[in-house]
Amino acid sequence: HDRGTPVAHMVFLRHGTRATYHIGHITPAGKARCAHNLLMWQASRWLADQGHVTLDLGLVAPRVPGLNRFKLRTGAVIAQTGGTWLRWHPLARGHRP
Repeated sequence: HDRGTPVAHMVFLRHGTRATYHIGHITPAGKARCAHNLLMWQASRWLADQGHVTLDLGLVAPRVPGLNRFKLRTGAVIAQTGGTWLRWHPLARGHRP
């Protein structure tokens, strides 16, 4: 917050001893104050205090260089992983009830 006005937020999903960065938003005022850096630092410390040992920051994608730079400057390590997929028959192509 800046003088009572929200300038940035982040959402983390917690699962076991791991957590995943899900989404965030920042306003121009938040960017000017490096609010996401502070939020990431606070979240990392809080998650560690809660017993989380891994924080997944998500994909590194060529079309968002600023976000990639932010993630990598946290000390993150790029790791190639396979996707996680769920096939739910009502949404599967060609499924007929």
